[in-house]
Amino acid sequence: MSNLIFFGTPDFALPCLQALHDFCREHSHRLVGVVCQPDKPAERGHHLKAPPVKDLALSLNLPVWQPLQITSDFINWFQEQHIDLAIVVAYGKILPQALLDASQLGFINVHASLLPRWRGAAPIQRAIQAGDTETGVCIMNLVAKLDAGEIYETAKTKIKPEETSGELFERLASLGAQTLVKALPGILNQTLAKKAQPETGVTYAHRLKKEEALVDWSKSTEELVNHCRAMQPWPGCHSFYHGKKIRLFGGVPAVAFAQAGEILEAGDKLVVATANGAIAFTEAQLEGRRRMSIRNLLNGFSMQVGEYLC
Repeated sequence: MSNLIFFGTPDFALPCLQALHDFCREHSHRLVGVVCQPDKPAERGHHLKAPPVKDLALSLNLPVWQPLQITSDFINWFQEQHIDLAIVVAYGKILPQALLDASQLGFINVHASLLPRWRGAAPIQRAIQAGDTETGVCIMNLVAKLDAGEIYETAKTKIKPEETSGELFERLASLGAQTLVKALPGILNQTLAKKAQPETGVTYAHRLKKEEALVDWSKSTEELVNHCRAMQPWPGCHSFYHGKKIRLFGGVPAVAFAQAGEILEAGDKLVVATANGAIAFTEAQLEGRRRMSIRNLLNGFSMQVGEYLC
């Protein structure tokens, strides 16, 4: 029997936690508990909201720890648990070397890219934004250098042509759980070999910024289609029409040519010119209103062909 512990915080980590819980029950390992980020104020700031991993852990009757920082006291407690292996999935903080050294078999991480491509905080979004046609998950040995550890297991998947980050997020979360369970027996009995990442092909997936939601119409159609897919569901994509902010959804290439940002069609879809063509949106949302089809939006909000989004 091995003692395991799970570090994770957001929705992406949920399938892995559930799969790890089931794996431990099936193979008579002990899942000591879960470490996640502290509760944070809800959107309106009135009440603290638990991270998704905490909610699932409590439903599985697992102990939960939510340290503000990884202190020496926490590391001492960790050592007292005699942890054989720690599993990390989108925990959200860098773990100090002293903690990484406190587990007999180390720490492993479920990362949502085909390393060394897209190390960092937003690998799913940056893969779509860059126009990648393939991605996947890696089970890697966690080291102090960002996402630079040796690889135990990899699983690949194609990125669908119109797939958004939110949709790919769900698929990779499930694929990560499947790959984790596949790799765990070999990691625990030390028969699964690790492979060093290639020295070439390293790219970094920098964290998304809210400002990236603003559409730059001077870019090419391909760039904008990929950008809008990548920014869904957060921070989304928006532009301005006569000073009013409009969130845009469902961008696909369209055949048309005009000055970048010009409205070419406003009916069942909203077609806007790019640097080398056009992009068509099927849905939009005004501030303070719900998301709706372009046709329904135009029933109460006039947009004129020949004018511009900016």
